[in-house]
Amino acid sequence: MGDATPTTTVAGGGSQALNDYVMVSFHAYYLHPSYAPGMVLVSAPFDCKGFEGWRRAMLIALLAKNKIGFIDGNLPKPASAPLLNAWTRCNDTILSWLLNSLSKDIAESVLYSHSDQYLWEDLEARYGQTNGQTLLTTKEIIRFSSRKDKTNKAQEDEWLLQFLMGLNDSYLGVRRNIFMNNPLPSIGHAYSFVIQDEK
Repeated sequence: MGDATPTTTVAGGGSQALNDYVMVSFHAYYLHPSYAPGMVLVSAPFDCKGFEGWRRAMLIALLAKNKIGFIDGNLPKPASAPLLNAWTRCNDTILSWLLNSLSKDIAESVLYSHSDQYLWEDLEARYGQTNGQTLLTTKEIIRFSSRKDKTNKAQEDEWLLQFLMGLNDSYLGVRRNIFMNNPLPSIGHAYSFVIQDEK
């Protein structure tokens, strides 16, 4: 597997412009011509059931394609071109693969994720500890999380408050604990806390 800094080869061995380089095939930034954004990497899309099996299948597929570093944080976004351009192409391709491997409702709830790592962490926070149990329907989760503007913390906190206030009184304790966090957690993390409390 390649290092975090891309190795490049230049056609003809001479000094040419950076946009003439070709990424070597074993580097994580390399995209094989068959790596179409429309690819589906797992046999069945994740639909709130069997997260651990889906997660394992996705990790195997991404590891086989040398793209695991994009979701585990080992390949952070470079500061400038041309590496930024190569990273962005890979990030967007992997985002497409992930979205294609989710049910329509879940895909819509994470459609505006800005990176593979953010999307992956969001899914793990929501479903990673549920063991197949669903406290809320997918539609209820999507109602609070599928907003275009993911950067506005005040707006996200408002949606979190709406989510928490919509829970029935049996979740009073976990709701109180979440409110005590400073800063408030994301909706995905709050959902995970509620699931843990239910168990």
